[in-house]
Amino acid sequence: EMSSEALLPYKDKLVGILIGGPSPTKEEFYEGEYLHHELQSKVLGLFDVGYTDESGLYELVEKAKDVLEEVDLVREKKIMQSFLREVAKDGLAAYGEQEVRRYLEVGAVDTLLLSEELRYERVRYRCPKCGKEVVLTLKQGQGKNPTCEVDGFPMEEVERKDIVLELSELAESMGSKVEYLSSESEEGEMLYKAFGGIAAILRFKPG
Repeated sequence: EMSSEALLPYKDKLVGILIGGPSPTKEEFYEGEYLHHELQSKVLGLFDVGYTDESGLYELVEKAKDVLEEVDLVREKKIMQSFLREVAKDGLAAYGEQEVRRYLEVGAVDTLLLSEELRYERVRYRCPKCGKEVVLTLKQGQGKNPTCEVDGFPMEEVERKDIVLELSELAESMGSKVEYLSSESEEGEMLYKAFGGIAAILRFKPG
C-alpha cells in the first residue's frame, strides 16, 4: 500500500519497476497484488537480492542490467521512429545544431535528441577592449582565440561548456524534454552519423 501511494503520482513517468528480494518474499509481493494495477503492469522483472539496505539497491540494478539495457533500446527505437516519421513528411522535425538551437530559443521544441557521442563545446570569447562577445562551437579541447572584428584585439576566453550540457540546460529552461541516445544502438548510431547527433521533435514550426 505504501509503495502504491508513493509511486502512483509518478505512474505516467515511470518506465518500469524492478522488484528485488529473497525468495519467496518477492514472488509473494508480486503475486499478492500489493501494487496498484496500474503499477503492476509496469513491473519489468523479479530479481534475487540478498540485502535489504542500500547495497541491495546496487545489487538489484546490477542483476537487472540486461533488462534495463533492453528498455533503453526500446525507448530509443520509439523516439527515433517518431522523429523519422516527421522527417519523412517534412513535418515537426529539425536537425543540426543551428536549426535545433533556433527552435529551442523560441520554445518550439517538444523533445531534444542528443547523441552521447557528441564531443563539442560552446566557447564564449570577449574582447578586453570593447567588450564585444562571440560564441563558437568547437571540438573538445580545440580553439584558437579569435581577433575582435571591431578593434583587432585578441579576444579572451571567458567560458567553455560541453555542448550536450549546454543544450540540455537550454531545453530544460524552455520546458522541453531531453533524450540521450547511445551509439551502441542502431537508432543512436543513425542520430549521430546521419543527423549530426543533434535533432528535435517540435511542438510547432514558427511562422
